[in-house]
Amino acid sequence: MVRGKADILAPVKIINKMKVKSRTEAWDNQQGRITAFGIIILIMFLITVYELSVIYADWNRIRLIPLNIRVLNDQRLPVHDVSFTINNDFIGFTNMDGKITALIAKPGEIRIIAKKKPLDDIDTTILLEDAGSKVVFSMIRPYSSFQVVAVNESGEPLEGVGVNVDGESYGQTGDDGVLTITEAVRMLDTIDVKLSKSGFEDFSENIFLAEINYIDSLVMVQRTAPSRPAVTTPPKPRVDFQTYVNRASNYLDRAISGESKYFGKALTEIEKAIRARPNSLLAKQLKVEILLNFAKSLRDSNLPYEAVNRLGEALKMYRDIPQDPLYNQVDKLKMEIERELGQ
Repeated sequence: MVRGKADILAPVKIINKMKVKSRTEAWDNQQGRITAFGIIILIMFLITVYELSVIYADWNRIRLIPLNIRVLNDQRLPVHDVSFTINNDFIGFTNMDGKITALIAKPGEIRIIAKKKPLDDIDTTILLEDAGSKVVFSMIRPYSSFQVVAVNESGEPLEGVGVNVDGESYGQTGDDGVLTITEAVRMLDTIDVKLSKSGFEDFSENIFLAEINYIDSLVMVQRTAPSRPAVTTPPKPRVDFQTYVNRASNYLDRAISGESKYFGKALTEIEKAIRARPNSLLAKQLKVEILLNFAKSLRDSNLPYEAVNRLGEALKMYRDIPQDPLYNQVDKLKMEIERELGQ
């Protein structure tokens, strides 16, 4: 039987196809091995880059120069929550000891801005040494303008009333009953005010300066002439615990009604009550209520840091009155203000 040319070449074609397929499979296998090896090399490269970046970051951090800062107020007490910006970069807030540490890239002249209301801002330039520096800043409370309005029991102004603050005389009221004291007392001070005028009982009161422009109307009682024959004036009755509580509650009501200056008086009276009866839960609960409402007023007056401080005082009271119903309000408000401040 004679086979054609196609029949003779068929086995050759089959063999060639098998060779091509074998080469293709070999190339695919080789390519697969190259791809896997490349992935391994890439992973090793990325790990090396990461380790080098960590080493560089650590090395760079070691090179940073420390600037240790402490902030005190005008009474030489530490000031916490002071915000610091150095060379236009926000650094953070001082801790409870008034301290903060900044790490600076290079020595030389740096600009420092520090802020905490109502204290005066700091904006200054210092020279940072190669080995680092330590600085202490003093943040001064602003002066409060304190205006005394002396009136009689009918509300009429009293002229010529001598005004004494913390043992120092500041002159007398004018015909409008007013004396304004400036550049002498600072905001958030508690001052001892005494008034005197012939024919009137001396007046004395502790006042907390909660505002930058503080006005207080003080009532003087006219002295009654002794009847003849003269008799010994009986001593004034001793003010008891409940009287202090009642006064504090009254001042709180007036403060909530819009006369914010009475928060200071409310706090003064409730502190007297607590000194008279240290274990009174009633007095402590009332103090928390005063502090909570005072904090709300400070927040509305754009003094959030002082509001947080008052709320912190209130939270300390809960060690003695853990079941007080205002706890959640105090805690919630403090967290809200701190979030607004970015703490």
